[in-house]
Amino acid sequence: KPVVGGTTYPRRAGISSFGAGGANAHVILEEYEQSETRVEVKEQEEPHIIVLSARDEERLKEYAGRFVEFLERNTNAVIRLSDMAYTLQCCRESMDQRMALVVSNLAELKSKLSGYCADNTDGINTGNTKNPEGKIDRLIKGKAGKELISSIISDRDLETLGQIWAAGAEIDWKALYENHRPKRISLPVYPFAKERCWLESPGDAQYSSGNMPKLHPLIDSNQSTLYEECFKKLLNKEEFYLRDHVIGENIVLPGVAYLEMARAAGELAKNNEKVTRIKDVVWAKAVKMEEKQKEIYISLYPNGEMVDVEISSVQGDNRTVYAQCRIGYNETQSSLGVIDIEAVKKRCTDTKQGEECYQLFEGMGFRYGSTFRAIDKLYRNQTEALSYIRLPEGSEGIEEYTLHPSLMDGALQTTIVLMSGVQGVQYVPYALGELEILKPLTEECYVYAQTEESHSNSDTGVKKFNIVITDIAGQVLVSIKDLTLKAFLRNQETSDRLDKSEVLNLLYKLYNGEVDAVKIEDLIGKRGIKNE
Repeated sequence: KPVVGGTTYPRRAGISSFGAGGANAHVILEEYEQSETRVEVKEQEEPHIIVLSARDEERLKEYAGRFVEFLERNTNAVIRLSDMAYTLQCCRESMDQRMALVVSNLAELKSKLSGYCADNTDGINTGNTKNPEGKIDRLIKGKAGKELISSIISDRDLETLGQIWAAGAEIDWKALYENHRPKRISLPVYPFAKERCWLESPGDAQYSSGNMPKLHPLIDSNQSTLYEECFKKLLNKEEFYLRDHVIGENIVLPGVAYLEMARAAGELAKNNEKVTRIKDVVWAKAVKMEEKQKEIYISLYPNGEMVDVEISSVQGDNRTVYAQCRIGYNETQSSLGVIDIEAVKKRCTDTKQGEECYQLFEGMGFRYGSTFRAIDKLYRNQTEALSYIRLPEGSEGIEEYTLHPSLMDGALQTTIVLMSGVQGVQYVPYALGELEILKPLTEECYVYAQTEESHSNSDTGVKKFNIVITDIAGQVLVSIKDLTLKAFLRNQETSDRLDKSEVLNLLYKLYNGEVDAVKIEDLIGKRGIKNE
């Protein structure tokens, strides 16, 4: 403090404000000094009631713990119990979860608060104003209730006062201090729960608890930059399309989910212009959910009239590519007409109920949950199959998808039933020539699958099919050409490296202009060649 001529003065400050319109203001502030005539109280002899309240019991324990720490840090400081009691009674909000205790000194206060933190409530009155038991507020309403509280205060019956306050009564605490008024002091503040309450940006949507709207059930956020059009999805094991799609012992993202991801990302990137074709699909590697969550990216690269799509994950400097394809917009669509459902049924004399199909899949190592059991009935012969599929209960609504994963996987399941079903062999999607979208899938569909003639009796481990998915009347909704399924043995370690025959097939496509040379080089670089 400044000292002038032996006299100590309080600290003062002047604050000026000059407005552009000519309005000026000036204020002088002076520090507060406690009056020397303040009535002293015998702190060690007179008891005081200490009250604490919080939103819930967890916060109240945290609050009590802060006061224990406060008292431990200030063992040598002069803290008057009356000042503490007055500050908590008159200068803090009364919340639902309450505690009141009568103590005569700070040591006793610290001991009781420490006990409360350890679930010992001896000598402490606790309660919750929302608790219907007792309903003390009904007993102390009106004139009689006020007279009762006034009588308790006059008698300084602090224990009873603490009991009724903890039970929900509102107390005029200042009535305790008619002869003297303690001062307000600095005490630990309320321990707010650390909950995020601000709005999140779209880029943080995948970390939210579901309050932020997703762009699509299979796309969370747009991660595009000046150099790349990119979308992100945080996969979670609890999603129906993962939880109910188990191959062997692994939770695996269905191959058909990539198709819907590519379609949705393509439309989001081009102002909702419809994607009508998905071509040259290669499922390079399965997404296995070894952790609870996994981030994947859907990247788009314009390539002439088409757009190349790559689905991958990034960990450090390593990028794993799971699938690649090309998408086209609003192209002239084929007139595929109507499939004669009854005529196909007559040719396919071998029938199976849906439950029989899923028993067959179990033997192949496919453990489908309820939302991936779309086949209701199937008809087949040696080269073709027709299945009636419908959207299973528990899967997300049809309106959120164009190529719903449950129904699309039902189409692939239809092709598996067409095969011999050799025990110990799994067939999984490997490549797809072209998928054409005429209309979104409906809740009930027919799937008509045909084996390509060159592969109808093939035992090479590679099977090819052409598929159309129709509505219940046989009107074609989606056409799939050159779907390739590849077999691998269960319980046998397999390599992701390319066979020579696969490389020759890629080179043939390169020769015919069906695939880009850079894409082939990139694929070979990532997967290598088997049987060099």
